[in-house]
Amino acid sequence: MRHSGIDDPDTIEEAFRIYTRIFDEHCTDELEPYDGVPEMLERLLAMGVDVAVVTNKNMSMAPRVLATSFSLDLFSEIRGFSPDFPLKPDASQTIDVLEKLGASPERSFFIGDSDIDVMTGRNAGMRTVAVKWGYQPIEKLEAVSPDYLAESPEDLTAYIERILSQQS
Repeated sequence: MRHSGIDDPDTIEEAFRIYTRIFDEHCTDELEPYDGVPEMLERLLAMGVDVAVVTNKNMSMAPRVLATSFSLDLFSEIRGFSPDFPLKPDASQTIDVLEKLGASPERSFFIGDSDIDVMTGRNAGMRTVAVKWGYQPIEKLEAVSPDYLAESPEDLTAYIERILSQQS
């Protein structure tokens, strides 16, 4: 709004409240998982990988969004925005999840479709994987130099399996 010349704090706050309400009401409209992602999650679980979600979406909507496409039992932990933690790319919440799961950052992967996700994983000391099927252009993902740039869910699963077998 400030870029549009609106800088009145009350107007901005009211617009944000309206936006948040509308987004919350419609955040699952026409939502579908990317092809291959449900199978990827099942394969990771079969490999013994704990899968957790850390998102900047509001915590009140994060489980609801996931539940439109997946069983919530797939996830060891689901974390959304909380006043207890700063937003990504700050890694505090991610580190808290790792500690709760008893996972070391060096043996963990932060997977996402944005430069913020790559920066978050790096800030947490994790391997970073950017996926090409998300919303950000490849050039933006390449610019933050993830450890791996996955072409597909199958490619991502194969990469994790390869890395974990090298660590055994």
